[in-house]
Amino acid sequence: MGEYKDIQSIPELSKKNQLGWFRDMKMELQAKGVYFVKEETIYLHFFVSRPLLPIQPGEYDVTDSTDIATGVTTEQRFSKAKKREFEKATAKAMARIFNSTAEEDKSLYEEGGITAAEFWEKLKENYKEADHVISQRYYHLVAHFS
Repeated sequence: MGEYKDIQSIPELSKKNQLGWFRDMKMELQAKGVYFVKEETIYLHFFVSRPLLPIQPGEYDVTDSTDIATGVTTEQRFSKAKKREFEKATAKAMARIFNSTAEEDKSLYEEGGITAAEFWEKLKENYKEADHVISQRYYHLVAHFS
């Protein structure tokens, strides 16, 4: 809990503040070093093509994968440490996002089986305003600026 003392206050996500909310949340997650969970999948994060150093027992999960087109079977290695790192970063990112979303938004994630990236995209879709609404808002601001 003490880790989040220095985080700026981001108001609850709404249709009115959605542009600023996504910008501010992205910057905050980047500052905390966890935004990558929105950009990549767990598979891409912890897949290791070829370890350069000798392998320690228990360091990798190893599976065989067969390419359907060629029939060639290859060994794939997955770093257990990178998997734990990704899961921890996902939890940090989701905790921060949950702190500034409404209960009905949280239920999107609780429906299960979605990643942090998919949750982010669902939020964007739910709060997306029509282009003409955004244009009118900025026109109004510019027209009354003096």
